Amino acid sequence: MDKITIVGCGPGDAKFMTQAGVTAASQADFLIGNKRLLELINGAKGEKIDTGVNIEKTVECIGRKRKEGKVALLVSGDPGLFSISRQVTQKFGYKACHVIPGISSIQLAFAKLGISWDDALIISAHAADPEVDEALAAQNRKIAVLLGRNESVKWIDGFIKRIGGDRGLFVCENLGLENERFFETTADKIGALDLASRTIVLLIDKELVN
Repeated sequence: MDKITIVGCGPGDAKFMTQAGVTAASQADFLIGNKRLLELINGAKGEKIDTGVNIEKTVECIGRKRKEGKVALLVSGDPGLFSISRQVTQKFGYKACHVIPGISSIQLAFAKLGISWDDALIISAHAADPEVDEALAAQNRKIAVLLGRNESVKWIDGFIKRIGGDRGLFVCENLGLENERFFETTADKIGALDLASRTIVLLIDKELVN
């Protein structure tokens, strides 16, 4: 049985996909992922299967189709960062998977500012109540928060007030796409913003960006 290939597709525009990822997806018998990612692969010989963002449905589909041929799972960003690839490797085992990295939205966000991110604190606010050590966060000079839902804006508003500090706030919305927005805002305004689910907010010590 062939390995499951997990392809990091970047932020959602074909120009950010790696050649290795495109080649692997094009050679698969079955391409599994959401509609937006499937549309990135042109001329693929395999059957495209839209499983949306339903993790359980996706894992079940992989289990069935890998018995019939080569499977490529398309995931947004990089498979190693808040990705469904975690559930897939846990289900089938890492030896059954071949992971092809992709460009993450975190990389793009920090690239906008031209600063490194290897020492940044990365927080996913997709959950209703993110588990964050706020005392530790208050000491960090670089924080990236992935929103993912409407309630995340309210959460980050309170989070910013609780950790304090003199920080620049940068909103990175739909990075890499045609409707991309990147702008600086302030702590007193962020709670009123209407932001897309594909948004990252960077909280950066002002000494690093002045």
